Amino acid sequence: RDTHASLTTRVPIQRIECRRRVFTDSVIFGLHHAALPNPISMVYAILSQSLTNFNHAPEYSRNQWMQASFQDPCMFHVILFAASSHLEVVRGENGNPVTHYHRRQAIKLLSENISASRTVSDTDIATAMYLWHYEANEARIHKEGLLQMVNANGGLRKLGFDGFLSHMITL
Repeated sequence: RDTHASLTTRVPIQRIECRRRVFTDSVIFGLHHAALPNPISMVYAILSQSLTNFNHAPEYSRNQWMQASFQDPCMFHVILFAASSHLEVVRGENGNPVTHYHRRQAIKLLSENISASRTVSDTDIATAMYLWHYEANEARIHKEGLLQMVNANGGLRKLGFDGFLSHMITL
């Protein structure tokens, strides 16, 4: 099964090409690389650690989730937002500009994705789930949006990632 194809089946080709350009820019995050402490390694480590806590999830689902996190710009930014939020808590910081940047980018891309299509992708739903979990102030808004997206896609049983996404939402 081609995982990349399953991630993008509901996205028009033009949007896919547009999305891929996000990763080819010399300034990936809107900030110079030097401003970030090896973000890809940090995100990969935090994402891997969080996924190992879900022992019930098949390895395939976890690999698919990891792949989606790096292929979809919207999900990529929300993962960086979640990782940066986690580091703020661990370090006792608040108001890190990197955290705010990735939050804004994730919300902007999610809004664009929803506006541009009649259907919502699994990665869009995963993005809303992360925003719901990591933004206490906006949790109600994200939860309502998440429920609308899940219902529009036919409910929890219709979501992708072999049931992993629906399990993450119900935690």
